[in-house]
Amino acid sequence: MKLKIAWVALLLGVASSVGAQEGETLRMSFRDPSQPGLLKVHVMHGSIAVKPHEGNEVVVRSKGEGANQEREEQPEAGMRRIPTGGASLTMEENNNVISVNGRGKSRRTDLEILVPPRTNLNLTSVNGRAIEVVGVAGDLEIKATNGRVRLEDVTGAAVVHSMNGRIEAKFKSVDPAKPMSFSCYNGRIDVTLPAGVKANLKLQTLNGDVFTDFPVELGPDSVAKEESEEGKGAKRVRWESTTEAKVNGGGPDYTFKTYNGRIYIRKGN
Repeated sequence: MKLKIAWVALLLGVASSVGAQEGETLRMSFRDPSQPGLLKVHVMHGSIAVKPHEGNEVVVRSKGEGANQEREEQPEAGMRRIPTGGASLTMEENNNVISVNGRGKSRRTDLEILVPPRTNLNLTSVNGRAIEVVGVAGDLEIKATNGRVRLEDVTGAAVVHSMNGRIEAKFKSVDPAKPMSFSCYNGRIDVTLPAGVKANLKLQTLNGDVFTDFPVELGPDSVAKEESEEGKGAKRVRWESTTEAKVNGGGPDYTFKTYNGRIYIRKGN
């Protein structure tokens, strides 16, 4: 099996002032363009924005925006920092999966990505303003540690988690057979679904309320209980209460879970 690899180093060098370096671009095609490929993107410091285009290539454009001041350590007395500020971006394809990885502890690198309209996405950002996907059809798996998630006019199914940042999603259409999940620790969840969607809603919120303009059929609350050994004869018991509701007679499970924030489930046009 051949492996295609592209690599670019965004080296800022040693200088008194470090400017943003923009326009670095990587391109790569899926091995079998007749089938939807999977794009996997992981960045430590930076945002991710994905849009479709008519080409068969995945096009990744990086936008460096200088040092990440949040994690810089203060130098010892009499010492001064030399601003090397390097970052790297790698891209490889294997078995119709393209992987993009951005690394660099001291510099944020935002990515703008163009993909074929039918592309499955697996996107992860640790420290970035946002992960945004517009107009893509496919299965979406998205994880943001610090930053919001925005999906606009997407088609398919999604599993989305944000630790610190709101989730906003608007679906043009959904896969009628696949479950979906939206979870957030600190932030609001706001999801717009097609008016004719059929789903079993599973709702959990600790500090917040749930709102919807769908007509729903409420079911009994369910309780999940978990026991675990903590060592030295101690046990830990944890339980969670889930409210269940059916939309348009029910269908696959759609899970909405937040600790600090409201949940909105809206009916699209």
